[in-house]
Amino acid sequence: MILTAPEAPAREFRSALRLLRADAPAEIIMTPLSWPRWSVLLPHVLAVTGLPEVDDVPLPRSGAEEMSWLLDRAATYLAEHGRAEEAKPLLERALLIDEATYGSDHPTVGVGLSNLARVLKILGDADGARVLLERALAIHEATYGSDHPAVAIDLGNLAEVVWELGDVTGARRLLERALAIHEATYGSDHRQSLALRQLLAEWVDQ
Repeated sequence: MILTAPEAPAREFRSALRLLRADAPAEIIMTPLSWPRWSVLLPHVLAVTGLPEVDDVPLPRSGAEEMSWLLDRAATYLAEHGRAEEAKPLLERALLIDEATYGSDHPTVGVGLSNLARVLKILGDADGARVLLERALAIHEATYGSDHPAVAIDLGNLAEVVWELGDVTGARRLLERALAIHEATYGSDHRQSLALRQLLAEWVDQ
């Protein structure tokens, strides 16, 4: 098939997204083995996702998913390396793509909200992070139920932000809920259960 002028760049752009996603490690946080590959791929990811004509390229759902994933992972790599200011707009774009692709109440949107909240917290915007985490928590509770591990993650993240904002009682209550879910799901000797229990003990002593 011979591609017409508008079809050719669109096809090439979607191919670039697929190739980059296939080559980019998914695990980044506290995963130094993936960092050398990301240091090589990051300029290419930023170049492709930052093309001025990107918004004019029609993307099927799979292409939108790849675009959002690459933006999210690139932002995570940047945040992990002390570049949260650069990460923030990438996560905001990824969130907009996810909302347009899945709808505002999809669990993928909840993950995007949590990731953006993490960067806002790093940047000192605890109030902004709280708003996003509360929305993520509501999405995941509605999707999975109140006792799901994804809900426990949201509760733990929200607890840390609430603690920073000075609501000690609220933070402890959230962390206790997170701990109960983790212990019911994984057992009291699981590393995450132990970590949450230790953090809760530290907060009780303060």
